[in-house]
Amino acid sequence: MKYFAVQSRWKRSFAVALSLFFLHTLPTSAGDLLSQLTSPVYQDSVAIGEILSRSKKQLVFEHSRVLLGNRLPRTVTLTGFTPSQIDDLSPGDFAVLFLSKGNSRGLYTLGQNVFKVTSLEPSEAKILTGPLGGADRLAYNWFINSCGKDREFAFDYSGEKAVVYTRQANSLHPIGILRDNQWKTLADPPVCEPVRFGWWSSLLQKLGL
Repeated sequence: MKYFAVQSRWKRSFAVALSLFFLHTLPTSAGDLLSQLTSPVYQDSVAIGEILSRSKKQLVFEHSRVLLGNRLPRTVTLTGFTPSQIDDLSPGDFAVLFLSKGNSRGLYTLGQNVFKVTSLEPSEAKILTGPLGGADRLAYNWFINSCGKDREFAFDYSGEKAVVYTRQANSLHPIGILRDNQWKTLADPPVCEPVRFGWWSSLLQKLGL
């Protein structure tokens, strides 16, 4: 079984006096969905954007930012999906989509997982629908809010309150807590650098790259 250390999900064990020092990491297997969704191994690109149109066989998507993987033309046409994958999506909706380059005609294949979100702006987006729940959803929402910068998460269920952490600059930062049976965000994600679509984006789109 393959393990991907970069996408490790950490579990913490606490001693009262040395709590953080006993943090240990367990490599996450390829079957861990959160790890797959934050890894470029499983998709060419992950992007947030707007649904421009949809039909039974094609979905037209204009992205505002690539969160992970290869850069994209500003507007892409997606195929290779089932009707149930896009049931929640209508023109004008915002979504995080998983894309793989399909063929030389510039078409892309839509990945299995689709997240409907509240905003085109990653730092403001909240997940409305998607395959993750609970702590995993909070962590993936943080991944979106950080513009894909934060990809490693730790989950502590040992105390009275469960806590989710992300790793930044080799240290752990709490980002969410389970309170009154609901996950609450504890901090603000990193500020995303502005995206400027230049001449290369138009050229890529014309070339179908």
